[in-house]
Amino acid sequence: MAGYGSGASSSSHDASASADSKREARDRALETYLSSKGALLDSVSGVRPCGLRGLFATRDLGAEEMACWIPNDEVLELSTCDPGLREAIAATLTEAGLSEVEKTVYERMMCLSAGLLLETARGTSSRFQPYVEALPEPPPTTNTFSLAEREVLRLMSGGTDYHAMYQPLVELNIKAVRRAADAGLWGDAPAPERDKVDAAFHFVLSRMSYMRMIPVVDLANAAMPGEENARICVEEQVYNGREGVAMVTKRPVAEGEELLIDYNHHHAIGMLSNYGCTMGLETSRSVTTIQFSVPPWLQELGGGAYARGVQLQEEETAALPEQAILILRMSAMGGLQEVIEAVEDGYFKDVPTAPHEKKRRWDSSQRTVYLDLARFCAERRQHWEENIGPIVKRDITATTFAGEAIVNQYDTELRLLRRCEEEMLRRAALMAPAEGVSSPLHLASVHGNAAVARLLAEKSGETGAKKEAKDDGTAQNRP
Repeated sequence: MAGYGSGASSSSHDASASADSKREARDRALETYLSSKGALLDSVSGVRPCGLRGLFATRDLGAEEMACWIPNDEVLELSTCDPGLREAIAATLTEAGLSEVEKTVYERMMCLSAGLLLETARGTSSRFQPYVEALPEPPPTTNTFSLAEREVLRLMSGGTDYHAMYQPLVELNIKAVRRAADAGLWGDAPAPERDKVDAAFHFVLSRMSYMRMIPVVDLANAAMPGEENARICVEEQVYNGREGVAMVTKRPVAEGEELLIDYNHHHAIGMLSNYGCTMGLETSRSVTTIQFSVPPWLQELGGGAYARGVQLQEEETAALPEQAILILRMSAMGGLQEVIEAVEDGYFKDVPTAPHEKKRRWDSSQRTVYLDLARFCAERRQHWEENIGPIVKRDITATTFAGEAIVNQYDTELRLLRRCEEEMLRRAALMAPAEGVSSPLHLASVHGNAAVARLLAEKSGETGAKKEAKDDGTAQNRP
């Protein structure tokens, strides 16, 4: 989608300026061409101060207004794919013995990747030439990662190997392109080699929306989670009596403001694996997402905002957003009436003012919430340390784009998980009955949270650990 390519590399300012000028000229040529075909362009290509291309409004736009509209005839997709290429793709899929559902989905995808290769080879004779010329350099997608990087990304993402998942489809693309070339579609131009087909496939994956390659619209960059101001609409988008694809605002957008959309991947590993960028999320958000069910009565009060779960965040004191913690605390109570009673009694204030007996009763359920969160974070941290850490330390270096993102994400994950578990234990300890256990260490041990207990024991020295001096004179705990 958005242009995350490596861009022009130059040793001089003049060469860089020249590349930028050529890029802008190609963008303006594409916009002029699309306008001649009836497109609506109230948002066009622009450049952020950092040099990243994006889509920017050319006038003030209201909510639910088309920021741009591209006629279907100018969108690269199934219906605009070369008929001869479609025949080659269909024959390849039939030969593979796939189900009708698989053939339908694969055909649409292959029309994009193989279609882009064909239109690129046709040069100025291609109807899509202005669009092809304006496309950026390919981003660093999974096909360019090392085997070790792919393995760590698989582990970090919960077992999804994106590169392996798409390889069967890449092989079908290679066969279809060769079949089309044998039928003469490439003319005198050589048929693309395997690596070119593989690269085109992953490039298309990074840019397509709704199985379409959409000029101008595909410049829209990803918003930070929850901050998108627009969305892509492909159904019933009619302008001047014609159907097409539109970028539609979700809220008012000012002239000059960038249009940003939700890429549906809210952590760095998902973004890296699918789009070849990270947006810096590897230093500020966890891959770990805490999923929890919210009772219907609480969903109506705002609990539904966490239907997709919640990530740990660097800017949060407890790593977990306080609003999410509050929702969990309320969920643990007996129902809406009890929550209302607790609110009226001041139980949820920073310094609770609820009557002692009520506070003691409510503290019991609230303590369980905190301990469950601490236990979850401790288990996840242990999983990362034992299953991912050794590979990161042994096989990953920060000398590549993917390697640097992986190393940073690993450090961020452990830091945020540790912060959350420690803070949840601290809060649980404050709610412990006066006559019962009160230290975080003992509280964790009593509730069976062995991983957390070990952590706190190490930090407090309550395991009877001996402190031995290292060569530099600092203290070191050893069991």
